[in-house]
Amino acid sequence: MAEQLSLEQAISRRTLSRTVAMIVIIATVMTLVTIYIVNQQVEDEHQQQNEAFARSLDNNLTTLQQQIRSLARNDLIINSLIDFSNRESYLPVFFRSLELSVTKEVAIAFTDYTGTIITAKNQPLFTSNQANFEWHKATLEQGKDFLAVSEHGVLISSPVLYASQ
Repeated sequence: MAEQLSLEQAISRRTLSRTVAMIVIIATVMTLVTIYIVNQQVEDEHQQQNEAFARSLDNNLTTLQQQIRSLARNDLIINSLIDFSNRESYLPVFFRSLELSVTKEVAIAFTDYTGTIITAKNQPLFTSNQANFEWHKATLEQGKDFLAVSEHGVLISSPVLYASQ
């Protein structure tokens, strides 16, 4: 014998599956939209942080390059090019005292026109990494500043010119 259902039960049976399906669909759509919006916001934030980092890195490299250029134009450094007899008494002390504003893990070297080191701060670091950069031609042959950034680090060089060139 067929069971008699009340009107409420009959309506509930017919609409319950549709209601549950609608709720699941709405919840799924809301979840997907929320995930999309959150991902967009995270991506935008990462983009802003990357741009800020790039600007900061560019500013730091510019500052470092200016410091190196200023050092190359220092009268003490320029004078040491012709003061062979006394430069050993003041150049090493001068280079050991140098502090660049960007990092502590730095090598600063003063070379002659052939690239032979006259004096340096943290010479092993410079010696082990200089071959990874093509700075000789630009700086020593052409008298131009050089800046390179690679997986080996950063190398900035500036020629010491004792005549106004």
